[in-house]
Amino acid sequence: MTTESLWRSCVRDTKPITQKVSVPPKPSNSMSSSVNNMKRRIIFMVLIYFLLIIGDNKLSEKEREPLWKKFVKEVSNGFAIMLWVGSILCILTYIL
Repeated sequence: MTTESLWRSCVRDTKPITQKVSVPPKPSNSMSSSVNNMKRRIIFMVLIYFLLIIGDNKLSEKEREPLWKKFVKEVSNGFAIMLWVGSILCILTYIL
């Protein structure tokens, strides 16, 4: 279902959005019920707009870095390179 068709169906009928948003109880006074119903429809349209444009209220998952990239970063920083060079020199002096 596209965003526009969802928007049109929700503006026409508020049934799809009631699954995500709790609906306040209907007023008992018949004279103010049409005004309250109109207010509820406006509130639902605003909520639908925010749900469609902004999305759900949840954080996006952070991209994970592969283990081999983490290992290469740890092994190739400045101090680690000095340790590698020192260890290679120690091995060479031991062998010679």
